[in-house]
Amino acid sequence: MVKVNLNERLLRMKKHENGLCSLCKVRENIKNLLLDCNKKNISNILRDACVAYKMDFNIMLDVRCIQNTVFRLVSLITNGKIV
Repeated sequence: MVKVNLNERLLRMKKHENGLCSLCKVRENIKNLLLDCNKKNISNILRDACVAYKMDFNIMLDVRCIQNTVFRLVSLITNGKIV
């Protein structure tokens, strides 16, 4: 299982003051990052990938064609800091 050190997780580790996304001001977790957040335009990129693969935009992470896109985008947003 891949873990990403987003602010919500960092808060649990006592390494972030509030666990919120610096842009959205809501809990920064993987759902927020991939579906809602405008940081680095990730949700729009994933939405476009789903359209290209003729998939509903519900982020089916078990589908290999989307996994690569998600991994690349999460690596981008976390500067490669994926645990």
